[in-house]
Amino acid sequence: MGGVALATGEAEAQPRDAAATLEIYELRTYRLVNGPMKERLDAYLRNAFIPAARRAGCGPVGVFTVAIGSASPSVHVLVPYPSIEDFVALPGRLSADPSYTTAAGSFLKATPDAPPYTSFEVKLMRAFPHFLRLELTDASSSNTPRIFELRTYFSHSEAAGMTKIGMFDTGGEIEIFRRTGLTPVFFRPGPYRSSPAEPDLPADVSRPCDP
Repeated sequence: MGGVALATGEAEAQPRDAAATLEIYELRTYRLVNGPMKERLDAYLRNAFIPAARRAGCGPVGVFTVAIGSASPSVHVLVPYPSIEDFVALPGRLSADPSYTTAAGSFLKATPDAPPYTSFEVKLMRAFPHFLRLELTDASSSNTPRIFELRTYFSHSEAAGMTKIGMFDTGGEIEIFRRTGLTPVFFRPGPYRSSPAEPDLPADVSRPCDP
């Protein structure tokens, strides 16, 4: 998964505070077809959604395209929220933001003959207790394309899933990532399911690569 964070000016890594509330993550997935959809979505995110989300207190917002896999072309948008209340409040804040409604007008009012995407999915997640906040990579300040890997771990039962979560959250696996040159971005446990019977555990890590 290749990614560019379009929310500029947010390059510094965020400090972790043991007393802080766990962040809430919204992972938006826009399914596209080849053609003008990608350009329309890029313009909406860059000129309307991301600036408005930042004004509403959310972010930093990450935007990722699928580089390899059957899901291409599609775009993932990761939106961190300080709390679940901020997630619930965002649609109203966007509607009340005149700069957003003006910039987003053509995207929001797209016609059936020129849709902005083929489908739009949302997954709501919360951070790990010991990985409270999203961490930006060192390369974020340059805002250049990078390679990210979005991992999902499946478990055969709830108990096995909790054991795997513990291995990451307190068992040292996140530090192994760091020592081997991988940069963790965010981790989150269930409860949403990618399949009905298997609890899942997504992890997003950045891989070093040549520009």
